[in-house]
Amino acid sequence: MCSPSTSGSATTAVQPREVLPKTLTPTHYDLRLTPDLDKFVSDGVVAISVRVNETTDTIVLNAADIEIHSVQVVAADAAKTKTKTKLDINVAANKDAIKYDTAVQTASIKLPIALEAGTEAKIVIAFQNIINDQMNGFYRGYYTDPDGVRKVIVSTQFEATSARLALPCWDEPALKATFDVTLVVPAHLTALSNMHSISEKILENSETKEVKFATTPVMSTYLLAFAVGELEYIEAVADAGYGQNIVHRVYTTKGLKEQGRFALEVSVKALAFFARCFGFDMAKIMSKMDHVALPEFEMGAMENWGLITYRSVRLLVDPKSSGTRSKMLVAEVVCHELAHQWFGNLTSPDWWMYLWLNEGFATWAASLAVDHVFPEWKIWDQFVTDDLGRALQLDSLRSSHPIQVDVVRAADISQIFDAISYAKGCAVIRMLVAHLTLDKFLDGLKT
Repeated sequence: MCSPSTSGSATTAVQPREVLPKTLTPTHYDLRLTPDLDKFVSDGVVAISVRVNETTDTIVLNAADIEIHSVQVVAADAAKTKTKTKLDINVAANKDAIKYDTAVQTASIKLPIALEAGTEAKIVIAFQNIINDQMNGFYRGYYTDPDGVRKVIVSTQFEATSARLALPCWDEPALKATFDVTLVVPAHLTALSNMHSISEKILENSETKEVKFATTPVMSTYLLAFAVGELEYIEAVADAGYGQNIVHRVYTTKGLKEQGRFALEVSVKALAFFARCFGFDMAKIMSKMDHVALPEFEMGAMENWGLITYRSVRLLVDPKSSGTRSKMLVAEVVCHELAHQWFGNLTSPDWWMYLWLNEGFATWAASLAVDHVFPEWKIWDQFVTDDLGRALQLDSLRSSHPIQVDVVRAADISQIFDAISYAKGCAVIRMLVAHLTLDKFLDGLKT
């Protein structure tokens, strides 16, 4: 993410992390969501493929503000005889089958028989979530179109631990999996997700359509994303750095797409630059890179893989009224989120104690890319006042903390999204680069 807060917090004694049991590991999610844009709820079904690490008769996963209607488990036997056991749990008929713990945001599903270690299983959960108005999880935002009509757009913000507000899942960064996403939405709206659409068909009632998206790379739940609304876009198809093309798009609400032209140009140049710097061609696993300007968004931007979401002011530039400073801010944010496609998305933190490396690196790499694309701006000359200055200001307070903080519980993670993790982390990385030299540092990243 971009645009941290300026608040800080101190940590005291180290405590064990509050994490999910290691009995099951997810490998794939097949998610189907039908958002109701009048009632602001979504009916969903998610089929989760898991590996069984330890014999267990209880499934524990993250869920918050979600009502689970039914659970079906298809389990294989340990002897690999291809014998499968199907378990159906009707929650309405068996209220004790699922226990919710709101303090740690989990749901525990009791099974009539145990899943055996060394096997695989598929867990199919029917549920309903809330499309809230808190700019967190799966949420709604409002805007007024050029005709003066109030409209709604729904989108996601899952970092750090809010995927659990949209679907039952293993919502920890180390528990990476692939995702298939299907959205059923009003036919006149645009539906977006991390990957490109592979099919789109009008359903029988002709008022809704089903949009299926390609399977994602292996990724953390906090990077899953989708957005639905009346959107328009501009695009550019360009070499992603190693000879393969990738489609760049900037999506906006009606009447604003041309204000995304500058960000689109930055995206094309920065993505190719990062691919050459980091030695990995993103076009091998991604066919598109979407940037979406949202009317209501808490942070500056969010690096969802292939579907980066922004506060409008951090993506759009009005050529008639925006000055160089506005362009610099947009360029830095776009480059920051693109850097995350490698550092944060392709390689992810095992736990949130490494947030400083995730965000600090993206902050450093953003300046590197902006300096490459716009050398006349002399962006490194501003590093001391912009990044280092913010870091030292917060670091001088009693509430300061180390750049690496071993966060214990999910509720505390948001406290370290601050200038120490971002700007001081960036300063430490820049010192390392200065010591090693840029060429040697980049060579190390490629190996």
